[in-house]
Amino acid sequence: MQNAQPAGLPNRQRGNDLRSLEKDSGFWERNGSFKRSVDVILSLLALIMLLPIMILISIAVWGSSKGPLIYKQDRVGRNGEIFPMYKFRTMYVDSDNVLQALLQSCPRSAREWSIYQKLRFDPRITRIGSFLRKTSLDELPQLFNVLLGHMSMVGQRPILEPQIEAYGTEHFAEYIRSRPGITGLWQVSGRNGLPFDKRAALGTQYSQNWSNRYDFVLLLKTVPALLKPDDAF
Repeated sequence: MQNAQPAGLPNRQRGNDLRSLEKDSGFWERNGSFKRSVDVILSLLALIMLLPIMILISIAVWGSSKGPLIYKQDRVGRNGEIFPMYKFRTMYVDSDNVLQALLQSCPRSAREWSIYQKLRFDPRITRIGSFLRKTSLDELPQLFNVLLGHMSMVGQRPILEPQIEAYGTEHFAEYIRSRPGITGLWQVSGRNGLPFDKRAALGTQYSQNWSNRYDFVLLLKTVPALLKPDDAF
């Protein structure tokens, strides 16, 4: 399903946001072609180099529990278009029903979810899934999203449609200016340990200060961030 307008906003506000995007489109047009070329080259190289690891992960996921190897979830991309984001499956089947039941029965978990949109102790996650999340290996299939043009190697964290309202109108207007990324400022600044509003603010900071050099610095900072998995869950 494709949606040319940002979902979840009033029609008037959508128009304002898209006019804001159009006003600044020259910035991305002047610089975006090189960024896209780097994305294609890096994603291809990474897929070739990481193929053996991805095969091993596929075997581990297949043996952990029933369900598909790859989990697809609709996310909001550039210009508000919806795309399927790929990840290795880290949860048991029927996890959405498990989450709703938990949030309704446990006020503490409901409060944590409202702040972070994540749970540190999530009963939906398999044992191998917990390891994949802490190491971010579950996100390797997003290299295909980069290759297909849905995402970038570096950008804002891709959000769900229901999270648009929590993201905030001002931050969302910045969000839709570029492709979301596998890594970015959020990834190297605390990951899931940050409240959702802080994550949105970091996304806007990235969008307003973007440059190819900035992307390169964030890619370099991603490696040590992955070696400190305390805030990954």
